[in-house]
Parts: sequence; structure tokens; C-alpha cells
Amino acid sequence: MIFQTIIETDMSEEGNKMNNKNKATTRQQFEYTVDVLFDSFPEPVFIIDREGTIIAANGAFAARFSVDTKECVGENVYDMLLPEHAGHRRKMAEEVLHTGKQLFFEDIHDGQIYRSTIYPVRSSEGEITRLLIIAQNVSSHKRIEQEVKNNHVLIQTLIDASPGIFCMIDANGRFTAWNASMRNEILCKSEIEIAGTDAIAIIYPDDRPLIEEKMHNVFNEGLEEHAEVRVLFSGGQKFRWFFLRAKRVVIDGNPFLIATGTDIDERKQAEYALELSEKKFRSITEQLDGEIFICDSEGFFTYVSPACENISGFLPQEIIGHRFTEFFVEKDIPMAIDVFFAQLSGSSQKMVFEHRLKRKNGSNFWGEVHVQNYESGTIGMLFDITRRKHDESLTVFRLRVFQMAESHSVEELLRAIVDEAEQLTESAIGFCHFIGDDPAFSFLRVESSNHQKSTHWPNGNTPHPSLFTDSLWSDAISSQQAVITNDYSSRESHGVEWPDGHPEIRRTLVVPMHHGGKVLAILGVGNKLEPYDDHDLKLMCTLTDIALDIVSRKRAELRMHEMQEALIHSQKMDLVGQLAGGIAHDFNNMLGVILGNIEMALDQMPAPDESLQYNLRNILEAVNRSADLTRQLLAFSRKDNVMPIVLELNALVEKMIIVLRELIGENITINWRPDTDRALVKADPSQIEQILVNLCVNARDAITGVGLITIEIGKYCDLNNRYASDNPRNVPADYVTISITDNGKGIEREHFPHIFEPFFTTKKKGKGAGMGLSTVYGIVKQCKGTIECRSQEGKGTTFKIFLPRHQNEVFAAPEKPEQASIVAKYGKETILLVENEPEILHLCQVELEKKGYRVLAAAAPDAAIQLAVESKEAIKLLLTDVVMPGMNGCDLFKVLQEYNPSLKVLFMSGYSSDIVADKDLIDERVNFIQKPFSLKSLSIMVQKILIRS
Repeated sequence: MIFQTIIETDMSEEGNKMNNKNKATTRQQFEYTVDVLFDSFPEPVFIIDREGTIIAANGAFAARFSVDTKECVGENVYDMLLPEHAGHRRKMAEEVLHTGKQLFFEDIHDGQIYRSTIYPVRSSEGEITRLLIIAQNVSSHKRIEQEVKNNHVLIQTLIDASPGIFCMIDANGRFTAWNASMRNEILCKSEIEIAGTDAIAIIYPDDRPLIEEKMHNVFNEGLEEHAEVRVLFSGGQKFRWFFLRAKRVVIDGNPFLIATGTDIDERKQAEYALELSEKKFRSITEQLDGEIFICDSEGFFTYVSPACENISGFLPQEIIGHRFTEFFVEKDIPMAIDVFFAQLSGSSQKMVFEHRLKRKNGSNFWGEVHVQNYESGTIGMLFDITRRKHDESLTVFRLRVFQMAESHSVEELLRAIVDEAEQLTESAIGFCHFIGDDPAFSFLRVESSNHQKSTHWPNGNTPHPSLFTDSLWSDAISSQQAVITNDYSSRESHGVEWPDGHPEIRRTLVVPMHHGGKVLAILGVGNKLEPYDDHDLKLMCTLTDIALDIVSRKRAELRMHEMQEALIHSQKMDLVGQLAGGIAHDFNNMLGVILGNIEMALDQMPAPDESLQYNLRNILEAVNRSADLTRQLLAFSRKDNVMPIVLELNALVEKMIIVLRELIGENITINWRPDTDRALVKADPSQIEQILVNLCVNARDAITGVGLITIEIGKYCDLNNRYASDNPRNVPADYVTISITDNGKGIEREHFPHIFEPFFTTKKKGKGAGMGLSTVYGIVKQCKGTIECRSQEGKGTTFKIFLPRHQNEVFAAPEKPEQASIVAKYGKETILLVENEPEILHLCQVELEKKGYRVLAAAAPDAAIQLAVESKEAIKLLLTDVVMPGMNGCDLFKVLQEYNPSLKVLFMSGYSSDIVADKDLIDERVNFIQKPFSLKSLSIMVQKILIRS
């Protein structure tokens, strides 16, 4: 036990009388206390005998030799020391053993200064049997003592080395300190003679009132004073001009005046020049943005200029004494250390490097550091180059983001811009929100990558809505200018209402993105550690310009892509329309042959045969259904027979609502929204009704259970001729719009490009022929309008139709057919029949001849002209197909009119657009029968035409 090693039997007689149990307990407690104190001692402590054998040692001693405490006991301490140290230590120990007095000595170990104290330990007989040794690390104390000594020597050296006058005067006006120049050159007295001398006595009498006033100001007002006065030499009348400076210092609570004086007697002009130079230097120094610093060889700051506060926010005293690595960003510390030690290695050249450093408020900034060797350390200057680095970063970023533009989406590009804004402004959040009416971007909201990852509601799924709260950016939108808010301490004062538990937003900077005189979007950052300033605003405006460029390019690319898709779609639909029209035309001829033969078969049946009649009527019904299908194809190909008039759409739809509600069913509500103005268009009423029915039926089929269909009439001004394909000039066009919206299941993305194609349907087999939307498409195009569709799966579909607004307010009612009395008997007139389809030619000829007409039949236009020229009887009616090889029916009619001006005409065709397209026939009364037609309807129409003649 340590107690046993230090304390020998030294018990008093009274202690010897204690019973053995109490003595043992007391001894055990005392030993334990001493052991604890011994082991807890922070410095190495050990006990040796007279030969140097270690009897006890604490943990600090064992740690110094990197061994366990128990391993030290029994070892000779001199064997554990280096040979050059062992002899000196043994000599010190023997001196204590010999003199019986403690002593201490200092030595250096591992670069540290240790002060070792040796205490003699006596036995109860008074003999020194052991030595207690305590080693203390006094390196820091030695360094401080040396610094104090060096500073004292330096100060005294500086004082004595200073030319002219340097003195310190107490509050009674007596000298308490002076430099060698004053002692030897001005006063010419010894140190003892000068002590306590009245300071005012060395001033020339005429100048003493000025000096007394200055001294009063210094002592009582704390002012720094200066004056040009005459100083007496050796107490006589000889004097020289000195420029004196004085300031007050307080030492141990007592005020003193420090005065310095420069001899200006013979160097007045030189000093004047020097004064000007000093003023210039002072001005430059005070206005210099750079921070001057000095570091010792260990990297600790020993001096920092006041400019540090403007750069980093730290006061000089908050930096001095700290190592330079404490102020660098962690990632840049290794490089800064390399530069520092490279400079210390002996390089005399100035080194310049750029690093990121910390501000007092926790933010970072870029610094340009200039360092050079200075005595045993380095001297340098630090400049804040954050703005320059930001400008460089913006240049690089602009190039990078434009390179990304080709392969990244708008959202990805904007997120890169938001991340850059967040980083450059040292903000905690960044966001971009589109608020314009551009359908491609109207719902685009972008958060910075950091905020998107870290900010969620407690359920972990939904991003915070804070960045898209209009309270944060409404001012920027209303003013169309950037808005900086550096204080959200009062939410109510800013109209901000955030949910409980919402992260605090302390400050924001929001910049609107202008396009076409309107605010397209806003770009914002928030929660910077320090207030946002004009530099942050400049950075954000630059990034906003980059974002606007990117969005404009992407918008242009998107519009170009849409235009290309629309062109391809239009060309495809035109080709499909031409194909459908051609097929319908030829199919109508075949249907006409079938229809005519069935009619003849039914008329010529000798005896009633119910079974055969049933079969023939089924065929006739199928033919009629096929004819309806071809009419839909003709409508799609825009070649259907139409009767356009000026319509008021509000009134037409109002009448259709009842029919549509019965058609849709009770489980679906129709919301009807008429336009406030008169919506006039020129169209065939039956076609508009067909559009409404087809679209509403499709909407009904898309809704499962209860739903809603909204029919809305509106108006649209096309400023960019987006829908006016036949308008080559940049003239705005007005349109009336019909919108039909449902809240059904929507259209799947893969089906969307094909919705207007004939026979394309997503319905089950037998539930639809796929002609509804293609018919609507054809009708709209025939009306010189266009149709758009927007659909979102699971949310519904909107069809929007744009029809040219009719500017003439005069309604044109459809012409009523003339009412002519139909006589029971047919006439005997001569009819010229022209048809390139042989079967139709034969059927029409047989039917008309059966009615009593004389028919001249021709299979081609040239044969018809020949028959007309050679006919001896006047031809009353030309019955001709429109589309024929060599010459169409319209041109044939014009040729025959030259020979017979009173000639009437009845055109046959699957569509009437070929007739209407002929400008010379627009003002004529054109008679037309659409294929396929029944022979009975042909006979009736021929009879009507001839009766009118």
C-alpha cells in the first residue's frame, strides 16, 4: 500500500492504546484515501528507495513509459531512463539524500519541459529511506514566461530605440518613464534625477498653456491629443521643435499619459512630406478590403487586422490565439495545411491559393489567401472573393445547364437551377413554382434536392406545401418585382398561415420570371443564416434569366414537337379521309346495285312468297345500315352532304339538353353552361346535334356509376393563328368553343393517338363500330374548325371544339323545299343518263323507262355528249354521276348547257363536295341524290324536277 510506503510507524502513545480493531479500521481508511489521491494526481508521481528501486507509481507515471502501473513496481528508475539522463537524475537524488532538503530541476523530454521536484521521506527514526518525486509539465508556463520576458525586452528596446521623445506622465504631471533620447539628449540627467520631474518644465513657456490644455483633455476627457511645441534642452533656453502626441492609458486603475515626440526642427519640410505619405498610407489601409494576419510556426494567429470583422464577422480578439485551421471549411483544411507547411519549409516566394472559410454566423465564403514567410511564421492577406467565385460558378453552370437541356426534362433542369440558387445564396430551401396558363407547365412545382429529401409531413410521404404557399410569393407576383423578406418573426404581419408543427421560415428571396409581360413562374430561396442582400438578388436574377431561357427553349421545342405531331396526325387523318371517301364512293355504287336489284326483285315477284320476301327485306335492311356506315365515313372524310346555316349555339344546345338527358340516363348529371354572348357559327344543325350526341354517349360510357358531364359554350381569340390553317396573315381569329367534360375513367395513353381514326374502338365487340369520334372529327374539319382532347387516366376527359365565329348577325334559315303537286302519272320526257358503273346504269335506265321516260344511257361523258348532239328530241334532264373517268359530272353539265340552256340536272354521288366546290354552280339550283338510293326515291326526285320545269 502507498500509505505504508510513505508513513512508517509514527503512532502516538495515545494511538497505541487504541484497540486493534479501531486501529485497523482507521489505518485502512487512511490508506485508501492516500491511494486515491496518489492515483488521481494528474502529473507523474512515484516513490523510490535509496538505490532507485520504484516502490510505488501512479497511472500518469506508468503512461509516460507506456507500461502498466504494476509493471513499474520493483524496477530501477535509472534503468528506465536514457543513459544521458540517468546520471543527472541519480546525482539530484543523492543530493537530497545527503542534505535532507527538497530540490527541483528542469529538463526536456519529448519536446516538453518538465519540472521535477524531489521530496525526502523519513522513517519514524528520522532517517531518509525513500524519495517522493513529482514531475510537472511546465511547457506552457515556460512559453508564457518567455513571451512576457520577450515582450518586456521588446517594449523596452522599442522605447529606447525610438527617436525623439517617448515618456509616460502620471496624473500629477510627473515623469514616470522615458526613453534614452530624452535622458541623454534633452534632459541630460541621470535616471534618479529625472524621476518625479515636472514634465511641463521642459516645454517652452509660451507653449505651456497649449500643453496644459492638451494634458487636461487627455486625462479628463480621454482624448488623444497632438501639438507642435518647442522643447527646452538641458533646462536652458535652447530648444527644438517637436511634434508631440499624447493619449491616456489606465494601469491598475491609475491614469497615465503616454507622449511621443518627433524632432521637426530641421526636417519640417521632410516631415510634412512624411505626413502626407502617412495620410495616404492610412487611407489605403483603412479602405483596404483585405484582412492582414500573422501566424506563428504552429499555425496560431498572433495578429489580425480589424478588416476581419467585415470579412468573416469575427473580431480580432476572437481569432488571435486560435489555429488557422479552425476557420477553414473541413474539406479544405488538408490543402490549407499543405500550403502552410510548404511556406514554412523555406520558400521565399509569395503563395496564393483559394479556399472556403467559415463566417461567425456559420455560413461559408470563398477567400483568396496570399502568404509569405515572416520571421518564424507567416504573414498574409485574405480577400473575400465570394462574388467573383459566384460569377465564375454561374458561367460554368450556365454552360452545363445548356448542355443538359438536350437530354433532360424541364423539371430536371429547373431542379438543377434551384439547387444552384440554394448553394450560391447559402440558403436552406429552394423552390420554383409555375403560375402561368401554359398547359405544359401550369402545374410544375420544383423543390431543391436537399429540401425534397429532408422535408416531409410526419407520414413521410407528402412534401411540405410551405414552398408553394402563396403568402411567400404573392407580393412578387402582384408587383412583378423581386421581393426580399428578412424577418418572418411575426407571421400575422405578413399574412402567413402555416400548420402547427410546420418548420420555421425566417427569411425568403423570391424573383418572378417574366414572359410576354406576365409572370410565368417564381424562383425563390429561403432560410439563409444571414439577411439576403443585393448580391443574392443579383445571383437570383441571373439564375432566373437562365431558367427563363431554358423554359423558353423547352417551350419552343415542345411547341415544335406538338406542331410536328399535329402535322403528322393531320396528314394521316387526311390520307385516311381520302381512303375512307374513296372506299365509301365505290361502296355506295355496290350498295346501289344491291339496293336496286332487291327493289326490282320485290316488285317483280310473281306470287307472294313470305319467306323470300323476309330474306330480301333483311338484305335491304343490311344495305341501309351499310349506307349509314358509309355516310359516317363520308362525314369523317368531310365529303358529306351538308346544309350550313347561321346557328346560335346556346339555343341549339338548350333544345338538345332534354334529349341528351334521356339518352345519358338518370345516374349521370349534365351541367349546362351557356355563354353570356351570342355564340354564332355557320354549320349544319344536324351535324352539331350529331357531335353532341356522339361525345355525350362516349362520356356516358366512360363513367361508371354516378357521374357528371359538363357542356360549356365559350369563346376564344386565337392571337397566334394556332387554329387558323387557312389564314396566312398574322390576324387574330375568333372562335366559338364547345367543351364537353366528363369525370370518367379517362383515355389510356397508348390509345390517345388513335381516338379519331375510323373503326378504332376500346369498347367490347359489338358495343361500338369506332366511328363516333371519327365522324365528329370530320364534321368539325368540314366546318373549318378544329378539335382538341385532354384526358387524364382516372380523372376524366375534355373534348374542346373550336368553330369560327360568324360575324354577320343576320340569321340564314334553311331553304324549304318547294311544294309541288305530284301527279299520278309520270311524264314522257327524254332523260340523258350518264353512269360509269354498268349495273347502276342498267338499273336506273330500267326504272325510268318503266315509269314512261325515254332514256338515253351512256357509260362515259364523251358518249353522253355524242348522244346529246345526235338526239332529235329535246333532252329535259341530265342524270349523271359526279365522279367519272375523263370528265366529272359538273363539267359535263356545263358542256351540255351550251347546246341546251334549259337543261336540268340531277347529280348522283356518294358526296356533294365535288359539286359545292365548283364555284360556277354555287348560284344555280343544284339537285342532288346521294348514293346509295332506292329506285323509288330516284323516280320521285326526277318527277319533282321535271314538274318544276
